[in-house]
Amino acid sequence: MKSNIYSFIAAAVMMSSPVLALDLSKEDQKILGFIVDLYTDMVEAGSFGALTSFIPHAVLDHMAAKEGITTDEMRWKAGGEMSKIGRQITLENFTIDLDSATAGQSGTGRLYTMIPTSTTIVANGARIRTQNTTLGIKEGELWFLMRIDSAEQIMVLKEVYPDLSDLVFPASSRKVLN
Repeated sequence: MKSNIYSFIAAAVMMSSPVLALDLSKEDQKILGFIVDLYTDMVEAGSFGALTSFIPHAVLDHMAAKEGITTDEMRWKAGGEMSKIGRQITLENFTIDLDSATAGQSGTGRLYTMIPTSTTIVANGARIRTQNTTLGIKEGELWFLMRIDSAEQIMVLKEVYPDLSDLVFPASSRKVLN
């Protein structure tokens, strides 16, 4: 089943207390590079609904519990919303700058990366560029990815991963280009 494959390859979360800077192992670098490439390919193909497969299971569980629905229902709901948004925009550019990423480890040993991300879209006739962070988080042997561009997302991540609550994200920006 496709969603199981995407779940296996899946996507990211957040922060730590204390946070230690570190270099990832060659194996983690290779796996994270593969995940970032897959995520980028899906964004560029307009497969926005499938991006929910990159969200950590614990984050989806948390969101589902808040809404009183199952995790599968949450994944479908979020995927539908993301697909709807995707149909309303034209993607001009999407870059996850893995070469500029920083990596760290929480006090509990959780590995994470903060990856600068830039997106340029056209929506309702306006050309818009956003700069934010894609958070990579390793759970067990799996890496997950999640774009971080709002205080609400950071709050959810801190609720789900208290060991990452000291992580500070660079400010996101959104600029209308025309």
